[in-house]
Parts: sequence; structure tokens; C-alpha cells
Amino acid sequence: GLIDSSFGGGFETVDGCAFLTCGGDSPDPWAVRDAILEKAAETPVLFIGAEPENLGESYFAGWNTQRLGHMQAELLERYFTKADVNGDRYVDYMILSASDNSVYFLAVEEAAGAYETVKLEEAVCDGTADGAKEICKQAFSKYGRDLELIFCDSSVLALGAMEAVRENGRTPGRDVIIIGAGIEKASQEAIRTGAVTAALVEDAEALCQQIVQTVKNLLSGKETEQKNYVDYKVITHENVNA
Repeated sequence: GLIDSSFGGGFETVDGCAFLTCGGDSPDPWAVRDAILEKAAETPVLFIGAEPENLGESYFAGWNTQRLGHMQAELLERYFTKADVNGDRYVDYMILSASDNSVYFLAVEEAAGAYETVKLEEAVCDGTADGAKEICKQAFSKYGRDLELIFCDSSVLALGAMEAVRENGRTPGRDVIIIGAGIEKASQEAIRTGAVTAALVEDAEALCQQIVQTVKNLLSGKETEQKNYVDYKVITHENVNA
């Protein structure tokens, strides 16, 4: 069975395959998931999308938070010189998340450690653009122009950080680099103009390819990795309209 674990909701069964769907009436859809996991030893179960906490004997294809943090920080390879706004050969950054996500914080810090960087702080906001803006404004009041780069784990937070940069009298994308995750209409425009330098988005085509390959391996009896991670796609002003 294929189970989309990216969203909460109810379960449906179609042609013998179980699907987790959005907006279901089930009061506890994960209880259904656990029941399916019990059958994973008999029938291969492949979760797709977001990685569940407990896989049991089932399989997974999709994205994970650690890879998001690593890939965001690895963009320093491309943007280090641009991000070193004050020219001291170090990039001073902060990490902003919509939840107390220690995996994300650690992943960014770990990958950023491969470059000459200084983490100024990590912060959790309420997940809104206004909340992100207020936290970034507080950071600017503490660090001033030393704050050169902001990592965000959502497009909404990236837009809030962008507004904070502007209210600080600086130009986002030039005086402060912002790297986000996900894309929507407003953030798409921000990337197009360069105010948000880059965003990592879930690559649906890569996921489909990974699902097909994993299913083929399972059906043919080949040895199959339990966790099959898919890289994110990097979106910048160069490919935002592609």
C-alpha cells in the first residue's frame, strides 16, 4: 500500500491500496496508520512525503527536515561572498523556525560549520510573517549589521524576515541574505526580485522517480533501503519562472 504521510486526515482504500487523505473525519488517523504498520511484515507498505516517526517494518520515500537544513546551509558554497556583507571573511547568521525543531536547527548549524560562519542565534516564532518579522527586528537590535544571513524553514517566515530587513533600513537580498523553504505566490515574487535569495522546495518529479524505483525494488524482491530520501530543488531568481 502507498500512504501519503505528508498530511493529517482520514484513510481511504482504493483497489487494495491504503491512502491517507487530507480532511478526513477520522479522529485519530495515525491509529489507522499503526494498524497498517502491523501488517507491514506481510505486505510491503510505502509511506510517501513526510517521514513518520515510526516506520516499523515499512518503507519511506520522501523528504526530511535534516536534509532541508543541510541543503540550505550548503548554499553557502554559492553565496558565501555575497553573504559576507561586512567583508570580515565570516558570515554571521540566525536560524528561524515555526516550531521548536531541534533537528532543523542542528542540521543548519552542522552544515554551516563547514564554512567560516558564526551562529548568532536560533529562534522559534508563531509561524506567521508578523511573528518572524518581530523576532528578526529584535535580532537586528542586538546584532545590528553583523547579522548577514537568515535561514527560515518556511516561505512565510522568509517573507517576515524580508520585511524586518526593510524596516531596519537595509535591502533584503543585498544587505541581508534570506534563504527560505517552500514557495507561494508572494514568496515567488520575492525570489523573482532577489529579496529572498533562494528557497528549497519539495521536488515532486524526483519523488515520483524515487517512488517508482522503490516499488520496483520491492516487487522484484531486490534489497531495498528502508528510508529513501529525496533532495529538495533550489529555487532562485534564475529558475523561479521555470
